[in-house]
Amino acid sequence: MVKKTTLIQKIKEIIQKEWKSKNTVLDVIKKQLIKKKNKPFWLFFFILKGTKIMIKKLILGTMQTNCYVIYNDNHECFIIDPGAQGQKVAKFLEEKELELKAILLTHGHFDHIGAVDYLYERFQCPVYAQKESFEIIRNPQYNLSAMMGESFTLKAPLLEATSTMNIIGMTVQWLLLEGHCYGSSMIYVPQENALFSGDVLFAGSIGRYDFPTSSHLTTKESLKKIKSLQFDARLLPGHGEESSLNYEQKHNPFLRS
Repeated sequence: MVKKTTLIQKIKEIIQKEWKSKNTVLDVIKKQLIKKKNKPFWLFFFILKGTKIMIKKLILGTMQTNCYVIYNDNHECFIIDPGAQGQKVAKFLEEKELELKAILLTHGHFDHIGAVDYLYERFQCPVYAQKESFEIIRNPQYNLSAMMGESFTLKAPLLEATSTMNIIGMTVQWLLLEGHCYGSSMIYVPQENALFSGDVLFAGSIGRYDFPTSSHLTTKESLKKIKSLQFDARLLPGHGEESSLNYEQKHNPFLRS
């Protein structure tokens, strides 16, 4: 049996070596599993196999916001951007017998936060957002609810997201990419190689930059950062269909210019 420290170090060495060729973690694992003599990766495979992760997309509200429920086989979950229809979200959680551990917000616009108070009151879970989003969430003009004729702000307490967090046993990384609004972010879950892009990046498009706290200049700076990302991932946006990061880097007109 390979010692735990030896196993982890061996896996790190292989991933770091393969990473230079821009392979994803999943690509590395597949490649190493083919090498049947590589016992550390066979052990790693069986460890991973024991934890099944599911991602459910719920399309909510008049703005058709994509809300994502990420859950494991221990019936734990967290939610990204519950924008409306809290009862619909709660029904799914109850049907799957899921325990809500956290709510994450990619940004503070009304169509991404509309069900937060309902879910917080019902499940009493922490709500995380970038600190730059707090001002937007608490201001009906900035969160655009006033523009829609139904001004509101969140009553649920907000917690500041850190760049790397651990939620239900998964690493969650926050990428601050402003321009659409203050605090606008993408959230990356390496274990699933899933990049939740909010309203920063869509399939074939990007988020608007003509709202209060938006900035065309800052958007351009964020797009440069996205173009420089050296990995591929499943891209799960705040609206519309999913894509992949590499595909958008190559074909999205806003990333090619």
